[in-house]
Amino acid sequence: MVRKYRNILIVRTDAIGDLLLSEPVAQALKAKYPECRITYMASDYAAPVLQGNPSIDSVTEFAKSDLTMSTANVKKAVGKIKAESFDAAVVLRPTWFNAAVIYLSKIPIRVGTAYRAYSVLFNRRIVEHRSKNLRHEMMYNLSMLKPLEISVNECCVDLMPKIYLSEQQSEKAANYLNQIGLIDIANQNLSSGKHAGGGFIIIHPGGRGSAPRWQLTKFFELTELLLERFRHRILFTGVYSEFDGGEAVKIKNFAAKWQPRIINLIGKLDLSLFMGVVSRSATVVSNSTGTAHIAAALGVPMVGIYPDNPTFSLRRWKPVGKEEKIKIASDENIEEIPVGEVFENCVKFLN
Repeated sequence: MVRKYRNILIVRTDAIGDLLLSEPVAQALKAKYPECRITYMASDYAAPVLQGNPSIDSVTEFAKSDLTMSTANVKKAVGKIKAESFDAAVVLRPTWFNAAVIYLSKIPIRVGTAYRAYSVLFNRRIVEHRSKNLRHEMMYNLSMLKPLEISVNECCVDLMPKIYLSEQQSEKAANYLNQIGLIDIANQNLSSGKHAGGGFIIIHPGGRGSAPRWQLTKFFELTELLLERFRHRILFTGVYSEFDGGEAVKIKNFAAKWQPRIINLIGKLDLSLFMGVVSRSATVVSNSTGTAHIAAALGVPMVGIYPDNPTFSLRRWKPVGKEEKIKIASDENIEEIPVGEVFENCVKFLN
């Protein structure tokens, strides 16, 4: 007899890409238990990627500072989580904090990894070493549903992360593009369902430090090749915390040299607006970071620049989306990836 679940918590409190690669878990749960309420416990930084998702009923957000292990933080989090009376929790981001909160919230079924010191706080343990990088992160996440009677083979067909933009987000992005001088792009009509990019390319040279980055000088070389070959404008995106002071100055000076064809948007977009802008781009070029996963989830052509070695595995972290919209340049040493290879991947989309 299949147990009926009415209220399930999914715990994924790390970065944007990690959270997006967990989103198919919600899809699988809703497909199996359509009447069940699905709630995410997520960082407030990454939570906007879940907005408007029909598979997710609620998101409980935590600031980064509130996710660190302390008596006060645990007590505050338990107050939030316990009040929701969840009957199951699936911990996809294993930390002492998350395990303690789920345990102290007295959630009856607590699914988590079997290989951490705090695994004793889970009562449904998954025996799997993610560090071996034997399969994709999305599949590791889905395998955590086995105690809830959902098998990977049963649920993984055609599943991929999804982002749902509201009309308000799309309109806000259009208005913003209008304000920065991309009027023709802002006025494109997305109601047909066809991809409306074509006017600008996003270059995202940063990253939060979870994986090595391609050299900034190579991003500049790539940008110059794109400007010489195509009529598109180039938008540099990212947040200041991803760059040291010298890098930020170099990007600013490089953009100024090519004005008005390059627009420097470093530090100017919140995540919600950024997703709207990405949805209207012709192509996104990105390191191994959340931006690559956002583009893939939105179905926007994406050129990724990825390391591929035992520590940073392409098999595990490659963006998931429509294969025809994703091209990856990879090497064991990311610094060895030639500009020409990335450029040719861009050309395949832009032509």
